[in-house]
Amino acid sequence: MSSVVQAFSNPRLTELTRRVRAELDMLSFATKPWVIPKFHDGRKMLDVAIIGAGQSGLVLAHALKRRGVTNLLLLDRNPAGFEGVWETYARNHEIRSPKTITGSDLGVPSLSIQSFFEAKHGPEAWAAIKRVPRTDWMDYLRWYRSIADVPVENGVEVVDIDYDADGVTVMARDGSSYRTRILVLATGMDGGGAWVVPLSPGTLPGLTVVKRKRPSASTGTRPKPSKFGSSALSCSSSG
Repeated sequence: MSSVVQAFSNPRLTELTRRVRAELDMLSFATKPWVIPKFHDGRKMLDVAIIGAGQSGLVLAHALKRRGVTNLLLLDRNPAGFEGVWETYARNHEIRSPKTITGSDLGVPSLSIQSFFEAKHGPEAWAAIKRVPRTDWMDYLRWYRSIADVPVENGVEVVDIDYDADGVTVMARDGSSYRTRILVLATGMDGGGAWVVPLSPGTLPGLTVVKRKRPSASTGTRPKPSKFGSSALSCSSSG
């Protein structure tokens, strides 16, 4: 895990944490629970269950909580602090979005990635980057989770989902189940299906792998490369 514990002990970040919590309290008028409870087999149902406690799941849960939908739960199979791709299998140095992107802050400047990064590293460090390093982004999400204070169950792997007219049943590998009115899949890249090794471009009809080379001295031309999915393999049509 990144040095998030040490980062949270940073006096600037401690002060930021105090400030953002105070600001959220000031804006808490519409956060009281208002959804009428619903029961299934004598048990109170969740109003919203969210599979995935990474950035999308956390921000959605926080936004719902701020609007009075408090009977919710996030489920994630990864250990706490390692949700999503950022410190599991991602290898990029930075996240792809520009550093100025907003949304997770819910309109509260002190909850923004800029406020967190400047508190952790200083304003000069923020001014020097174009995109946020992925490990800092993960630390931000860990800090964000502590601020949002939404219920998360880690180590829960969902294996089946069933639904009927009254709600949705979520079943986990350990045999436990959850009954909810609404289910949200915030599974990110894992929501795309099973992990597979892509076909080599050379095996696809009409495609031939070519090597990049300097323009021909006689014609001044070169093969036209085209992107092949996210692997960025250079290909050229054989036709």
